[in-house]
Amino acid sequence: SGPLRAMTAAVQAPAREGGTAYSEHNGFWQSGGAPILGGAGAATGPAALGIMPPAADPIDVESREPTVLVRAAVLLFFISTRALHPPAIDNTKVNGSYRYEAISVPLSECFVDLFLGQAAALLIGGVATWREIWRPKPFATFSAIGFVYAFGDFLELKSMSGLSGPTYQVMSQAKLIVTPVLLYLIKGTRQTMLQCLLLMLLVLSLVCYVVMKDLLHSHNSLQADPAWTPTWSNATSFGIAMILLKIFVSCLCAVLSDKYMKEFSSEPIYVQLVQFKFAWVASLLMLSLVDGDPWRRGMFHDWTVPVGLAVASYTLTTWSTMILLAVLDSLTKNIGEVGTVLLTYFLVVWHPAFDDEYETEVFLTVLVVMFSAGAYLVSKGVVAKAQSYDEAMRCAA
Repeated sequence: SGPLRAMTAAVQAPAREGGTAYSEHNGFWQSGGAPILGGAGAATGPAALGIMPPAADPIDVESREPTVLVRAAVLLFFISTRALHPPAIDNTKVNGSYRYEAISVPLSECFVDLFLGQAAALLIGGVATWREIWRPKPFATFSAIGFVYAFGDFLELKSMSGLSGPTYQVMSQAKLIVTPVLLYLIKGTRQTMLQCLLLMLLVLSLVCYVVMKDLLHSHNSLQADPAWTPTWSNATSFGIAMILLKIFVSCLCAVLSDKYMKEFSSEPIYVQLVQFKFAWVASLLMLSLVDGDPWRRGMFHDWTVPVGLAVASYTLTTWSTMILLAVLDSLTKNIGEVGTVLLTYFLVVWHPAFDDEYETEVFLTVLVVMFSAGAYLVSKGVVAKAQSYDEAMRCAA
């Protein structure tokens, strides 16, 4: 970390007055909440990788936007960690159920994040960066969001206890509709009619994908056992109620994180994550006390190596999500989660460790989802250009 700080100090540039503050100690050359690669007069070496600011003359605002390469790398990291997360959690089950206290996994992940975030602050920026964690305004803001985030973890655990995987995935896609509504209410960001129609197409195509897999599963089960029948229990109704609440909490926190991580973009991402996690831990501890069972039976009873791997998976997923929200936005996060479904499908079908077989019906629905998501992503650029053109025409008139 010493050479890194020395090189950073040698080439750091002053923050432009009135613009977004540059953070010379955050490990990411941030502006507008995003690391930067390339641009006009792009540097080489560490500066080009976004580790240090380029030792070049100040550039205009547009050139500080994250490049396509940065966006693609962040999205790929997010999709990869999210796609591997469900297998890591499933690997902790014994005969289809959890023998350990489920809340102990996200709680442990919070403590890991607190340690890693503060260690990164001290190693990269020193004590000065570590002190930024305690700045009153961002600490209070992110603590409030983190407190609510913990309820999302709790609701997710409760919903999974009463829902099958396909039902959970179908219900989760409602967030693609909830997020634009919250973006409008909180940030004033509007979706055009074209974008709304494409979002509906995306939701319906993903629903078709999951329903198709569920129908094929039912068909195979009936062939194996003619007496098999799908069941609907009180646990299922409870799970649906929990996931509807979880969707609202998740979308609300994602939109708020998107808004305030960019507002406080001069702070490193790892500083912001620590500010999230203090209240996150407090909220999970409070929920575990309300539940009671974790403390009566022991918070860490029946822990195994797969449970430890699940904690690691939670940690990677959290960091990839926070980086994506800082660099891109909450709608892209939802689109990326669609990509996790597709990646998981290909891993399950083609990897020899899994028993699932290739099925043409499912593959075709996967393609529909893929192109629907691509159409929405492409539409964002087209809509932005059309709005700029309309604004230019109004000014000219």
